[in-house]
Amino acid sequence: MTAASALAAIGPDASVAEEVARAADRARDRAAPAIACDLYQRAAALTTSLPDRGRQLRRAAAAAVAAGDLPLAGTLAEQAGPLATTGAERAALAEVRAAVEFERGDQAVAARLLVAGAPEADPGPSASMLRTAATYAWFPGDADSVRACAELLPGDHTVRGMARLVDGDHPAGLAALTAAAAEGGPGMRPVYAAALLGDDDRVEELVTAEVARRRRAGLVGGLPEALQMPARLQVLQGRHRDAEASAAEARAVAEDCGMPQRIGHLDVALARMAAIEGDPERCRPVAGGGPSTAGSRWPACSACSTWAWAATRTHWCAWSRRGPAPATT
Repeated sequence: MTAASALAAIGPDASVAEEVARAADRARDRAAPAIACDLYQRAAALTTSLPDRGRQLRRAAAAAVAAGDLPLAGTLAEQAGPLATTGAERAALAEVRAAVEFERGDQAVAARLLVAGAPEADPGPSASMLRTAATYAWFPGDADSVRACAELLPGDHTVRGMARLVDGDHPAGLAALTAAAAEGGPGMRPVYAAALLGDDDRVEELVTAEVARRRRAGLVGGLPEALQMPARLQVLQGRHRDAEASAAEARAVAEDCGMPQRIGHLDVALARMAAIEGDPERCRPVAGGGPSTAGSRWPACSACSTWAWAATRTHWCAWSRRGPAPATT
C-alpha cells in the first residue's frame, strides 16, 4: 500500500491513514514541508481515532509554518486545539499560534503564548520556546516577558543577556550576549546576539550560514526573517544593490506566505535605500500607507517610510539647486 491509496479511499481507514502519515514524515525529513503538510491533512481526514486526528493536524500545522503558509497554519491549529489533551500537545500548538501572531505583527502576544506554553513542554522544546519568546518580546519592549524567559531558562546566554539589559545591568548583559554570539549554532538567536553587540562581521558570518541552512532544509517560512538581517546590514555598509536583492527576495517570499508585518519591515528597508539615494518616487507608495503597511499591526512601518520619503525630498531640495521639491499631489 502507498500514499496514493489515500486518493482511492472513500471513507476513514486507519491503515491508509498510517501509510499516508509515514509518507508525510518522509516528505518532512526530505525538506518538503508543503508536501508534508498536505499529506498530514490527508492522514487526519482518514484516521478513525480522535487522538490520531489531533496529532496529524498538529504536524500539519507545524509543516505549514515551515512552508510559510501562515493562514493555513492558524486554521489547522484552531482545528487541532480541541483535540489537544496533554501539556506537550498544547505547547506544540502554542508554538504554531505564536509564529502566526508574530508574523501578523503582534509580537507581545506571540511572546506571551510561548511563555505560557513552555512549562507544559518537554525540556528541549521548552527551552527553544523560551529562547524564541525572549526574542519576540524584545521587539515590542515587553520587559516582563523577557524577564520571565530568563527566570525559566537561567542558563541561556542570550536570554540572560537580554534580561540584564532590560534591567539596566549593561556590563552583565553585554558579557552574556558576547558569549552567545561566540557560541553560534543554528537559528537566529546568535545572530540577534551579535546584532545587539553591533558586531557586523559576526552578524554577516552567522546569518549567511543560517540563510544557507534554511534553504537546504526547505524552511521557506523562515527565509524572510533570515534574509531581512543581511539586507539591513548591507544598507548600513552602503552595499545597496546587494541589500535590494536580499530585501526583494525576502519580500517576495513574505508576500507569498501571507506575512504583512514582515512585508512592512522590508518595505521600510527599501524606502530607506531610496531615501539615501534621493529617490522620492520609490518611497512614495510605502509612505502613503499602501498595501504593504495596511496589513501591518505596527504603525511605525508607515511612519518610518514617511520619514524616508520626507528625507529624500529634503535631500532633493538641498542638492538640486533648482527650487522646491515637486508637489506631492
